Amino acid sequence: MVRPRHVTDRDLLWTARACFLEHGPAVSTSVIADRAGVSQATIFKRFGTKKKLMVQALMPDYVGPQWEAMLRAPDARPIPDQLVEKGLIVIAFFTELQPRIAMLRACGTEILEELHADGQTPPPVRALRAMQSFFDAAIAAERMRAVPTETLALTWLGALRNRAFFTHMMPSLHLDGDDATYVRELTDMLWRGLRPVEES
Repeated sequence: MVRPRHVTDRDLLWTARACFLEHGPAVSTSVIADRAGVSQATIFKRFGTKKKLMVQALMPDYVGPQWEAMLRAPDARPIPDQLVEKGLIVIAFFTELQPRIAMLRACGTEILEELHADGQTPPPVRALRAMQSFFDAAIAAERMRAVPTETLALTWLGALRNRAFFTHMMPSLHLDGDDATYVRELTDMLWRGLRPVEES
């Protein structure tokens, strides 16, 4: 007798995410269950309600290689090279996150509040503080000029998020270049004002 395939919670969340993004928040749990190869009872047993399933499926990830790179302190490489590396990670994160947040917003702001009710630092705040710490460390090592690092981190993250926003919300706009070109150009412009005096 063939044993039934075990579907992990992670498998169910990936399937649910795809269904919510494809069909919207009104998609039936029966559709999600059929695609995942489980019963509706399995979904409710594991996640309680459809609302909880949706929040967990669409909420940003807190762990993974992208976060390891984001949280990394400056190393010996040139600061602009590290900013390009981090920038590509962040813009990919925002590109994936944008439709998920838009879906959650369509269901009401109270669902977004639930993302922050589990005691963990929300991913956007975590990214902000990580970049602020990165800039603080670079300034302390005299590898870039002293500037208000929270403002700089907000500016840098905002510029990356804006490209993801326009790409998702206005695909007909056809922004110039690809993400990699954009990140390099952004880094080059910012670095002109951030580089140490001796490099100016």
